[in-house]
Amino acid sequence: VPEAVPSSGGYVDKLLERLRYSFHRAREENEKARERQRQQYKKRARVFDYKPGDRFLLDVRVVQKGDNRKFTSKFRGPYRVVKVYPNRTVDIADNSYNCQLVHCNSLKPLYETMLWMDDPIPDIESSVETRDRFRKHIATQTNTEKQQESENDYEHDVTEKNNIMEDTEGESSESQSDATGDFNTSERNLANSGRHGSRTHV
Repeated sequence: VPEAVPSSGGYVDKLLERLRYSFHRAREENEKARERQRQQYKKRARVFDYKPGDRFLLDVRVVQKGDNRKFTSKFRGPYRVVKVYPNRTVDIADNSYNCQLVHCNSLKPLYETMLWMDDPIPDIESSVETRDRFRKHIATQTNTEKQQESENDYEHDVTEKNNIMEDTEGESSESQSDATGDFNTSERNLANSGRHGSRTHV
């Protein structure tokens, strides 16, 4: 007796059941992974009780577009806490009183030993200003090197011209000496021939 062909409705029911089972297993595994990550975070997390007026540095290790990772500071500041919220977020302000909302994980406490007690908080140079200053320094150094190269080339050309002139003067002196020697030799030959001629006539 041939086996009965399963109906399409039964196949769909079994497929839905497998999909439900896979979905619940994926949710359970996802929750377990999140719990493991939460426990690992608690092991290395440090809780600071920030209060309005506290000073700290802001973690800015995320490189913005156009910045260079090598010349970008890891921290920027100092900042002051303006307001603290229950969800571990705070309002911070810089020396220009520009406020922004950040999470406590992005803050690094700034202790009094890191600054002089009586000195005002200095302005921290931004990464853009650092990059522009570095580019200006490179451009100045490049121009100085080009100027030195041009001066060296000019001195080399002057030296070559002087050497050529000295060689030319030496050759002309030798030519004049040779011409003078040939002229003196010709005069001596004429004088000798004259004396021989006078003797023959006598």
